[in-house]
Amino acid sequence: AILQFATPKKIIIIDMLSLGNFEEIRKLIKDIFESKTILKIAHSPKGDLSMFNTSLFGKRGVIGINNCIDVSEVFKTGYNSKKNALSFMCEQLFKKDLSKLD
Repeated sequence: AILQFATPKKIIIIDMLSLGNFEEIRKLIKDIFESKTILKIAHSPKGDLSMFNTSLFGKRGVIGINNCIDVSEVFKTGYNSKKNALSFMCEQLFKKDLSKLD
C-alpha cells in the first residue's frame, strides 16, 4: 500500500508494507488520520483505512478519520455520476488516461 502526503513544500510517498510494523509508524498514521486540524483529501479512504487497520493493527476499527474530503463522493454528487473510480474521474476532468503501468 502506498500512502502519499503533501504539504505546501514537500510531497512524501511511503510504501507502507516496506516500513514494517513499528509502533512509531502506527502512532504517526493514527495521529494523522484522526487529527481534526490536518485536512485530508482522499479518494475512497474507507478502503485504505481498512487496509491500514488490518496490516498495522491486525484488526478493524483502530484508526478512524476526521477532517477528510472524499473526492469520489464530491465527484459523484457534483457530476451526478454513478461512476467514481479514480481513473474515470481523471479521464472526465483532465481528458487523460490514468494508468499504473505508465
